Amino acid sequence: MTLQAPAIVDVRPVDPTSGLATWLRGIGVRQVRLVCGLIMFSYIFSHFFNHALGNFSYDTMEAWLRFHVWWWRIPAVNFALYAAATTHFSLGLWALYQRRHFRYTVIEITQLILGLSIPLLIASHLGVMRLGGLLFGRDPPHYAIVLFAYWASRPYMVGVQFLLLTVAWTHACIGLYFWLRLKPFFKWAAPFLLAIAVLLPPLAMTGTHRGAHEVTELAAQPQWRAEHIKFTPPPQRSVIDEITLFYFPIFYGSAIVLVFVARGVRALLESRRGMITVSYPNRRVRVPKGLSILEASLRFNVPHASGAACECLRRQGAMLNLPCSYRERSRRVAAAVRPRGIRACARWRRRQPGDPACMSASTANRCSRHSPAARQRRRRFCSQPETRQHR
Repeated sequence: MTLQAPAIVDVRPVDPTSGLATWLRGIGVRQVRLVCGLIMFSYIFSHFFNHALGNFSYDTMEAWLRFHVWWWRIPAVNFALYAAATTHFSLGLWALYQRRHFRYTVIEITQLILGLSIPLLIASHLGVMRLGGLLFGRDPPHYAIVLFAYWASRPYMVGVQFLLLTVAWTHACIGLYFWLRLKPFFKWAAPFLLAIAVLLPPLAMTGTHRGAHEVTELAAQPQWRAEHIKFTPPPQRSVIDEITLFYFPIFYGSAIVLVFVARGVRALLESRRGMITVSYPNRRVRVPKGLSILEASLRFNVPHASGAACECLRRQGAMLNLPCSYRERSRRVAAAVRPRGIRACARWRRRQPGDPACMSASTANRCSRHSPAARQRRRRFCSQPETRQHR
């Protein structure tokens, strides 16, 4: 038995809702990950700016460091920072689990590799800066201790820290670019943002290098060295190194392995639940039940249009596979697109009354009459998918 819903579903905002309800309905995983990323970006920007002040003098670095430590050690701010870092990392693993294909663009794979390498690069530095205080009650270290240790005692750490600086900054800038590129102000603000993105890392490196040379010269004075440079005792240092260089890499690697194990379990369960045939104009593909048309297109490299619109719906919490009535599907789509003022048009077809109706974006050019720039700002999509369930 074949059922076909009305050809075009034109969903528009109808009933106004409260601003708070609309705002809450627009929050999804991507929004949470973005907010967490912005919190961490504000921290690394302040930290790298602190490094750059070393181009003036070591005393300038220490002056800003006092404000930097005071602000980020406020309990609420400190909790927000570590909660953001934990959440951002967890959502990154969740995104890796959820992704149905690995056809990344160059910039996407670059961001992914850089993001996954940050925890391993920062482990040693974080152990010195925070674990010493948490485990042994040590005071927050100043620039003098860290710079002297890296430039005099362990010079190989200079390269590691500069690599960490470059990796973290590049990862953050790529994420900001993905977020800001569709904003109305990005066109005129892009040159200024690019200048900051390019200049801050080398300024931070040169500032740190100059500050380290000043510290090395001052450390030649016994009195100054006794007052400012106090190394971690060897037993405490051994415990910190064991945690950061042995146990943490094992935990981190296990977490990534578990993600791929979970992906394998999911694929096995999906294959047992049955497959659905999705018909395109020139081919048919079989995908597990519950997969969206967009995900099926990406998995089999089928050209599709307005994929960003489908992702926008997913970001708003909409289900692209809705096993419910036509009216209920329309209501859910309207609730999803209303916060961003999106006009969605779609054709729904299903072969059996119980089959899930799926949305796709294969003929967006027929629906959109806007210019390319307007289509980027105001997402539209339309589709004509057919789904067949195979028992």
